[in-house]
Amino acid sequence: MMLKGHFMKLIIPLFFCLFLFSNPTNAAEWIVNRDHSEIFFSVPYLNVSEVTGRFADFKGAVEIDEESGKIQQLELFILPDSLNTENRLRDGHLKAPDFLNVKRFPEISFVSTSVTPLAGQSFMTKGMLILKGNRHPLTVNFKLSSNQKDSWGYENRFASFEFTLNRKELGLTWNKTLADNKYLVGDVIKVRGNLQFQPLNSLTPGSKHYIPVTSFTRGKERLKRGEITQEKFAEVYGPSRDVPVVAIKIGESKGDPQPRQVFAARQDLDFRNSFNWWIAFSTLGLLGFFAAIILGLFAKNKVLDLFPQRYKEQGLLGSLSDLMVVGFTFVYSMALWYVGWGH
Repeated sequence: MMLKGHFMKLIIPLFFCLFLFSNPTNAAEWIVNRDHSEIFFSVPYLNVSEVTGRFADFKGAVEIDEESGKIQQLELFILPDSLNTENRLRDGHLKAPDFLNVKRFPEISFVSTSVTPLAGQSFMTKGMLILKGNRHPLTVNFKLSSNQKDSWGYENRFASFEFTLNRKELGLTWNKTLADNKYLVGDVIKVRGNLQFQPLNSLTPGSKHYIPVTSFTRGKERLKRGEITQEKFAEVYGPSRDVPVVAIKIGESKGDPQPRQVFAARQDLDFRNSFNWWIAFSTLGLLGFFAAIILGLFAKNKVLDLFPQRYKEQGLLGSLSDLMVVGFTFVYSMALWYVGWGH
């Protein structure tokens, strides 16, 4: 009994701690989709101009309470090796030990410690910026849009931000002196960006943007979003646009011995117009093109073997064999065109 009582004294505080530190809110993780996200920076140069650049490779995540819309956590990680100022020599210097030293410090990170709602859709986040091994407390205000659905039904939120940093506080102290005690590079770095956040495992595929925009594709998107019914879609675009027709019953159509299902003759165009389809089609086209040329050259050599005495490259047989090479290539090209665009 004494052991049982001692066990209960231990287990009750343990359950209390678990309840106290557990997260009862319904938070969802949204991650950055780089397709529509950008991070820019600018630094004063010669006190009269600016050098601007961007980071091409980064990732991030934000936790959003689905009920209240409040942000609980924000993280952003940047690969400084993806820096680009449209000048290779300058980019190499910025990535060298004088500045970012990307080989030793391959990542710039910011992790929030608190996020406070402000007026409207604005938030203030406080956290720790780690750059080149230096830890720097940072406060950033940003705006987060409401949940927006794109043409294909994927959810989106967009965050915009802008802040400044003193590069000397981050260990970026390299400079060149000018006359009158002035310096080549300014100290204040301006950073701004726009980030597209989407739910984890629900990012809009980049290939969606390659699909041609037509009235039919717009109709399919409206159908997927629930803006129109299947009947309305069939009424506007007709059954020839891969909308199934109701099965015909026995006796409704003379000459039909059994029930049958009538489907559209036109195939679904989603995969046909996708980025993956174009890659496969282009690869097949190149392989077939070279195969047609090789087949033509093989036929040309056969003509040479059959008529070694009469064959001359500038003669009739030489011209005919060249036409065979061109003919095989032309026939293949027409077949490829028919498969890709002819029907």
